[in-house]
Amino acid sequence: MLNIIDANEITENAVEVFQKDKIESLIALIDSDEFTLKEKNKAIWTLGVLKDKRAHAKLKSLLTGEKCDHGKELCQSEIKKAILKIKGEFKGSWQVSR
Repeated sequence: MLNIIDANEITENAVEVFQKDKIESLIALIDSDEFTLKEKNKAIWTLGVLKDKRAHAKLKSLLTGEKCDHGKELCQSEIKKAILKIKGEFKGSWQVSR
């Protein structure tokens, strides 16, 4: 399961690659063709942990309304949870499988 240490590592990696602030770098990671779906889902999780409202519009744009297909698409459930965390509406525990 991911934890705050993982969030820090993902963020540091994104900032190093994209040379932007944390949020902009994580969003750039999600948009990049150079990262796997798994890495992008971790970035989505991290955006939820950081709860920065600048990520809300990007995350909302990723919602498809389709069922999750982890082999081909970003995890819709994780996107929804990240949005709820940013809005301060998420209740319960939240961890992502590695």
